[in-house]
Amino acid sequence: MRAQHKQHEGQEHMCQGVQGGGEVAAGAETREDLTEISCMQGFQKKATGVLNGIAELPVISADGAPIQIGRNKLYRGKRRVREIAQVKNIIGDLPPPGGPTALEGVTFLDDLEGGGSIIDWDALPASCDPRRFLQSKDPSTSGRAMRKRWQVESFCLLLRRLLSTPQRQKVVDFGCGTGCLVVPLAHLFPAHQFVGLDMKAQALRILEDRALAAGVQNLSTVLCMVEHYDEPFDVSLALHACGNATDHALLQAQRRRAAYIVSPCCVGKLKFSMAGGPSFRSRRTKRERGVATVCDGQGKDAAQREGRAQRTPQVRHPRSQWMRTALREPEQQFKLLAKIGDFALSTASTPTALEEDAETVSRLCKLHLEIDRNEAAKEVGYRVGLFKAIHHDRMAKGDVLAGVPEERIEWQEVWAPLFCPPSPRPSHLVTAVMSESHVGPQDPV
Repeated sequence: MRAQHKQHEGQEHMCQGVQGGGEVAAGAETREDLTEISCMQGFQKKATGVLNGIAELPVISADGAPIQIGRNKLYRGKRRVREIAQVKNIIGDLPPPGGPTALEGVTFLDDLEGGGSIIDWDALPASCDPRRFLQSKDPSTSGRAMRKRWQVESFCLLLRRLLSTPQRQKVVDFGCGTGCLVVPLAHLFPAHQFVGLDMKAQALRILEDRALAAGVQNLSTVLCMVEHYDEPFDVSLALHACGNATDHALLQAQRRRAAYIVSPCCVGKLKFSMAGGPSFRSRRTKRERGVATVCDGQGKDAAQREGRAQRTPQVRHPRSQWMRTALREPEQQFKLLAKIGDFALSTASTPTALEEDAETVSRLCKLHLEIDRNEAAKEVGYRVGLFKAIHHDRMAKGDVLAGVPEERIEWQEVWAPLFCPPSPRPSHLVTAVMSESHVGPQDPV
């Protein structure tokens, strides 16, 4: 049973004096020396000078009661503390636009409109509103439903500048799911063509039902992988396309010299991409590699798959030359940034200071992964911007990347104000990085 812990010979599970306000544990002069660390994996650990060599150690909860932690959890906690220190060291050594001053290049979308909603949701059909749609399926999703609204507003705020030109634009939402993003956008911009692309047929059927219910007629769907889409378009969208699916949406835009607006998620899944696989597994199947199988036959379909596999761009991480040259061990250190940057918001009503610090470091790791993506686009002739979504502090995945090709003059003029250097905005993220001393360049990652 998890609630019961084995007794080890010569060791006590309880520190003498912790109960009832007595003496603190041996090796600690004050109660504060037993620093509490709450990790986002749902367990609590200790980071004190007496950790080494101790199999199990009591933890002091918020109300002062002792809590036991097991040997494995303790080791995982020590590793997590070490990894956080290492990524602080990595980030602290990165040159601009990354490093301790990375937030100086971020624009907060909350500031662009002076607050308030930019979409009158009550005026939209119910099937266009992610909040009403999601809550009609499951009333317990109110928090997620509101976040979807804010994400749509963030995309709308940027997209309307691209669609302000007289030409009819074709906008593709890569990894559209059931249409929480593309259905309201297609309704809001009826003069332009929208395409929802996803690998799941059931999701596209739901999207089509939503569009039909809303009377949206400028929206079509495509069933395929992101990297296999081969039609021209003008704007690439991707809201929470997992792992390297976001990278493929960016590469699709670069192939077509199209603009892009993406908000990535699941950066921990980039480990699959680094292993040569798609966004959800470490290896590609024969079909994904374009190798003809028995069921394929030897006809046109197999030949088309072979050609499509050859055209599929391979994703390399780090994406940019900037980060590859800045990191001492590019792949290994990038993988650590991706691991720490993949996090979820704490569910604690009153998170501890160390829990907040861990979340802050995770946000900063993810920010640098997005800077890497933008820098890769910049290196092939894009003008790029990095933004924080509306109410970004209430979501774990609030980074928004945008870019337009430098040769598209009509977009440069309408987007120029967005790419001006943003006004300084104080943040505890930079403080979190600089407040800790570096681990040291000799420490392994």
